Amino acid sequence: MFEKGCGWSMSPKISPEILSMSSSAGRRLPVIIELTREASSLGAGPAHIQGFHLKCHLGLINSMAGILETDSLESLDAMPSIYKVYPDKIVHATLHVAVPTLRAIIPHQKGITGKSVTVAVLDTGVHPHPDLTQPSNRLVAFADFVGNKRSPYDDNGHGTHIAGAIAGNGSSSRGKYKGVAPEARLVGVKVLDENGKGRTSTVIEGLEWCLTNKSRLNIRVLNLSMGSEATAPPAEDPMCKAVEQLWDAGVVVVVAAGNDGPTEKTILSPATDPKAIAVGAMDDRRTIERKDDSVAKFSARGPTLEGLTKPDILAPGVGITSLKIPRRMFGFGARSTTDKYKALTGTSMATAIATGTVALMVDRFPDLDPGRIKERLMSSAENRGYDANTQGRGYIDASRATTG
Repeated sequence: MFEKGCGWSMSPKISPEILSMSSSAGRRLPVIIELTREASSLGAGPAHIQGFHLKCHLGLINSMAGILETDSLESLDAMPSIYKVYPDKIVHATLHVAVPTLRAIIPHQKGITGKSVTVAVLDTGVHPHPDLTQPSNRLVAFADFVGNKRSPYDDNGHGTHIAGAIAGNGSSSRGKYKGVAPEARLVGVKVLDENGKGRTSTVIEGLEWCLTNKSRLNIRVLNLSMGSEATAPPAEDPMCKAVEQLWDAGVVVVVAAGNDGPTEKTILSPATDPKAIAVGAMDDRRTIERKDDSVAKFSARGPTLEGLTKPDILAPGVGITSLKIPRRMFGFGARSTTDKYKALTGTSMATAIATGTVALMVDRFPDLDPGRIKERLMSSAENRGYDANTQGRGYIDASRATTG
């Protein structure tokens, strides 16, 4: 049990973050409640406790999300079916000449374009941009956990930019602004709102949907250009737990390291997960030549809180030109090329570049599991001489990663 006073005393079931947030009695907190393995069903216990208002079940991690009144914490702590109570944290999009620099043109010339692969993009949505839908529609499915709409849309633009960097075919620019895997299929999963923010629980709902539909849609790669501050090790982090479920099911999960560099220990969750591919950003100086490229100052640095070396790899992430949601969405016409593309910077963009490379690798080596894809991606990277917690294994090289 824990007692009131200057604060709650430590409880193994209640996350320290919850304890620090609950100093005011009667405060309502968004939480994720994980049940023990022995709990008979997701409806057991906490869904019926006074002061807990259920939002959704998170079967992927044997949990439920909702709003908890802090006066109910002690009751939860006493319930044998409760394993842990976590904060349902805010997740945000990590936004702060890449394809030739990446050396992706060489795989394209060999017919390696991602055509056999479906990539899921969990983000602000995906607009059906011509570079994704012409001459044939490669946006094969869409799920909306924010607005519950059925047709693809993006009310922010971040997710569409990410989708284009992964798999845009450049049709609106005569091939000039082409993504890394220009024939890959895409699944848009909207889990972030018009401001590029969302709750951990909503992202986990999207991840669970991807796992449920993995075989039907042939989802082999998943992009998470988002994150939140890492305040617990992966074993005690709901997002990391969910990501590992996808990874163990055969989906390569690629995650943004974050934009809080150059300070160390700034890797976001779930990039802190030991299995997920955490991507930092390089500045390619807008040139094809790689010699002048350098690590972007904003790119997050490791190690993680528990001492794990991160990021795993670097990819171009400065001034990346990709798809733009049309101005007509805001009452204007979209007629020129400039209305269809824009440049953005951040580890979000670097993650999309890395995801596109992984799609090429899965296209080339369809029998490799996520662990072997990750090791091949990292072992083929170019060592740029930075320390491991700045560059991981180095600068991504799509040509070497798909050769063999």
